[in-house]
Amino acid sequence: MNLMTFLREQMADPSMIADTALDFNPLEEDDGLLEAQVLDILYEVAAGVVWILLDCRGALHVDEGNAAIIAFESIEHLEWRGNRRSGWYSHIILTSNCRVSGSSLSFELGLNPQSRLVVTAGHGRLFVGDVPGCDDAPPDFTEDDDRTIRAGLANWQSRFMPAYSISVGDGASKTD
Repeated sequence: MNLMTFLREQMADPSMIADTALDFNPLEEDDGLLEAQVLDILYEVAAGVVWILLDCRGALHVDEGNAAIIAFESIEHLEWRGNRRSGWYSHIILTSNCRVSGSSLSFELGLNPQSRLVVTAGHGRLFVGDVPGCDDAPPDFTEDDDRTIRAGLANWQSRFMPAYSISVGDGASKTD
């Protein structure tokens, strides 16, 4: 099934994929998403959800998949800061941190080139898996044409085979 179908079905039935018990939660651990690349952000205002699509081929701490989606529910705040740019740019995660305080979590990504993403929400969940055709090296944004770049990256219509999920918020242990 494609990424959007997977996410909508998961929202309708969160038990579809049970969370995996991992020693290392990339959402909770500082810099747990280091070197992953942010590909897209989708904010569905009516449902109060934000989905962040990641390319994990270069991620240092995400195993068992070449792509991931972070799904945040009960959105309180969403902020993107970055320089105005045109054309393709690789937004690599340089820092990531998540803090839980009461019934709210604050998640922040520091990205290269000089960008920042902040989400405040009630709950977050990371889905890691594979997008067929995205196992080779990522496209070269400086050399490849638009068609080649798009073909070499995951998108919301890509087929997705989930490997595991893990949650944060609603009683998670890491606090301010």
